[in-house]
Amino acid sequence: SSPLVLSFDFNNQTMIDLHWPTISNRDALEVNSAWAGFSGSIFMQSNERITFSPCGWVKGSSCSWPRWWSWYKPLPGTDARGSNMAVLLMNNGDTPA
Repeated sequence: SSPLVLSFDFNNQTMIDLHWPTISNRDALEVNSAWAGFSGSIFMQSNERITFSPCGWVKGSSCSWPRWWSWYKPLPGTDARGSNMAVLLMNNGDTPA
């Protein structure tokens, strides 16, 4: 439901190696491109916040995000597993959530 945007130098083999498992993951790419009328939303998140700096395009900027959050996205029809929804669990902290 959205284009896959990558913002790093493709001449940098270290960055390619680091991100290759994600950008070559067929399941993730299929979920990214699937559209079922809604792009998804957060359904649960931590009250604790994590601050990242630098963050964004402005030099010296910072941003604050939940320590962990859970997203869902409806899928059109069902996939090979019979699923009709994708779930993403994100941990922004440096310890298990």
